[in-house]
Amino acid sequence: MSGDILMTVVERENTGQFDAYVDGRLLLTSKQPFLDASKELIAQGYDPQDRLVMRRPDREQVDQAAPLYIAAQLKLKGRLKFRRRH
Repeated sequence: MSGDILMTVVERENTGQFDAYVDGRLLLTSKQPFLDASKELIAQGYDPQDRLVMRRPDREQVDQAAPLYIAAQLKLKGRLKFRRRH
């Protein structure tokens, strides 16, 4: 049964880098934390069917959400365009 993985992201002082936290631990620092975290979580043994849910610590609003296996296949093209990796 798949579930949700809540990831909280905090920007590092206007650097464009984000610290990504899962279960209260720092998972990684990245310019594209949603995409990189999906790959890292799969590598750590999380179920690819689990849904990654990203938000900021001071908000209830979800910024992005997708199954790990879908997010892991995406690549950022430009600032706001996603495409599947080949």
